[in-house]
Amino acid sequence: MKPELAKQTIIADFPEFKGSSFQVLHNRHSIVLEASKNNESFIFKFALTPQNYDILKEIELLKHFTDKLPVNIPQVCYIGKMFPYFGYPKIQSNQLTEDTFLKLPQAVQDHILEQISTFLQSIHNQKNKPQPHLIMHDPSSQYSANILEFCKQNPHEADLQRFSERIVEAFQIWEAKQISTKRFVYNDLHFANLLIDEHYNLTVLDFGFCAEGYPHRDFHQFHKYQAPLLSHLLERYTQKTGREVDIKGIELTSKIDQLNYYFTLHKNSKTEYLEAVKAPILKWMKEGH
Repeated sequence: MKPELAKQTIIADFPEFKGSSFQVLHNRHSIVLEASKNNESFIFKFALTPQNYDILKEIELLKHFTDKLPVNIPQVCYIGKMFPYFGYPKIQSNQLTEDTFLKLPQAVQDHILEQISTFLQSIHNQKNKPQPHLIMHDPSSQYSANILEFCKQNPHEADLQRFSERIVEAFQIWEAKQISTKRFVYNDLHFANLLIDEHYNLTVLDFGFCAEGYPHRDFHQFHKYQAPLLSHLLERYTQKTGREVDIKGIELTSKIDQLNYYFTLHKNSKTEYLEAVKAPILKWMKEGH
């Protein structure tokens, strides 16, 4: 799916957008367009390919969670007819970044972390869970198998292969010792999926990767991208829920996911992102983790 085709599809499905201005906001993992009509703005989201993102699943999950979470989420009002995609009124908020967050007063930082931990508590304690077909199984085991298979087929990077095999073995040992219950997890928590408005109220985007898994899966992206903030978020989450989250599991999950992402890009010859994705892996290897 290309942005121009996405634009044409929206107009064909919803003629009221004919003559509207369109702006491409994102087109790496999905295509996100902003369309304006009658002084209103709407966000439309398409998958680049059906294989890498299940738009229909996200639509159903957003519907399921409407009015059930303590944060704002997109309110679906358009659903594609020709292709899987959806649209929702633009949320008047700004993208939260690490730089923006760290420049905020401590009280505001605390307020945002409180909202994130409350959101996770609500997600993990869901009694009325979504239908089973909407919940992805914990992907870590499949990712581990993917990593080992790639190492077997591509033995030319010996250091990377040894590191990958060691991480997979460590994760499998850790997972075998787990006795806690798997829960419904959001599974994609990082600043790129968070918005804040002028009053620092939180909006959470991208529900397409929700899964059944251990709660540590909702912290592994922070370990990868916002590690200094991880301990503060874990502290608040533990205070709210009374549950300790194993930092070892977070670290190993972060590495398993990153290795799987790197090898998947490598396998599919997506070379434009390889260096950026490999950078944290090389850092871990250098540090001997």
